[in-house]
Amino acid sequence: MKKYCFLLMVLFLTIPFFANACPLCQGGQGYSQATLTSYKLITGFLATLPMVMGGGIYWWIKKRIKKFENSSFPDTTHYPASGK
Repeated sequence: MKKYCFLLMVLFLTIPFFANACPLCQGGQGYSQATLTSYKLITGFLATLPMVMGGGIYWWIKKRIKKFENSSFPDTTHYPASGK
């Protein structure tokens, strides 16, 4: 198994075709400007997605807490006044 892993690693490092696999490399062969732009846009979208989702969860929890604090529950500790 180690022999095959070593052979595969040497294969990847020695064949120059695999060096052009990065989509954001400006010199990538076969990539148009539209393809490079779409890769950059999706990279930006996926980079900001966790922050947007975290902010949405924070906003939702804050809204639920405010709704809970403003809700009126019957006071269970209030007893009727005695007739003394």
